[in-house]
Amino acid sequence: GNGVVHIITKRGDYTKSRPTTITIRNEFGKSFLNSDYPLTDHHYWGMSFGRRDKDILDIEYINNPANAADSLNHRFQKLVADNDYSVLYDHIKEVYKSQPFYSNYISISHSSDIFRIYSSFGNKNFPGIVTNAGSINRKSFRLNVDFIPDSRLTLQVSSSYSSSESTKSTERSRINNIHSSVLMLEPNYTIKETVEPGEYVNDFEDPWQNSFYNPIFFLEQEWDDDINRRYLSGHVKLNYKILDWLTINGQYTIDRTDYDYQYYIPTGHRSFGWFGPSKSSGSYEIDRSINMYQGGILGVRGEYEFGRLTTRLGIQYRYEESHHEGLGGSGFDF
Repeated sequence: GNGVVHIITKRGDYTKSRPTTITIRNEFGKSFLNSDYPLTDHHYWGMSFGRRDKDILDIEYINNPANAADSLNHRFQKLVADNDYSVLYDHIKEVYKSQPFYSNYISISHSSDIFRIYSSFGNKNFPGIVTNAGSINRKSFRLNVDFIPDSRLTLQVSSSYSSSESTKSTERSRINNIHSSVLMLEPNYTIKETVEPGEYVNDFEDPWQNSFYNPIFFLEQEWDDDINRRYLSGHVKLNYKILDWLTINGQYTIDRTDYDYQYYIPTGHRSFGWFGPSKSSGSYEIDRSINMYQGGILGVRGEYEFGRLTTRLGIQYRYEESHHEGLGGSGFDF
């Protein structure tokens, strides 16, 4: 999953002056499969006494009773074990590939007696280990400004913006059953088998009539299943002392989240079907939403002393707005 944690901390000591500091950091690396699953090289079904699917032959029964329930029990109890596969294909190495990732970061900070600024930008790109399944890209920007020229005026600005782009596909979506197919399909099947030049086999059926999708078939298809998220947060605070006894203060806050999902299948895309792969006539689906809150405060505060009597008067105006907007639609047969 993806998420963003936004933390705004207290300001430091304004009285300390520091020179301008620029920080640049770049990171590069490669992603690897965390665990290497061992490849089985033996099977527990027999290679004689009848013919089943393709070159896979039926298992051997020992003391096969007439009763069907007993026969089923004996089928699993008396399986012929430790039969070598005639050929082995490592599906994990064929589907999961080491891919490079990178991140970039730059920040600028400056501090003086009356002015302080900090700004940063970050960019991260992680393609993962499943080839042609999309990557996660995240960008973030931050700006903090403090301006205090004298005891009468104080201006503070704090803001951040982040965006992320990723593929929505999960085990229940367009790359359906990739991981389970890789782990469960027996190693004597080659997932790179083609039915015609440039087109991989759609699915497989093992001796027990279990169907498995071919992950290579799906990953080679052209389709978009993307989620774009954007998040904006900002706060501005102003205090201005017009007279010794009169002060104007104001604040403004905004918090906005944009969600943009699109699912696009071009004409000619081949998808799984019970009677073999079928060509799509094209389809498009969108789901967009905006959630925003903004609010502000504008006030005037006065304080005046009449001898031993202190009089305080304050007037304040508050503004708040919550907004939600959504859009969805779909179409097909382009």
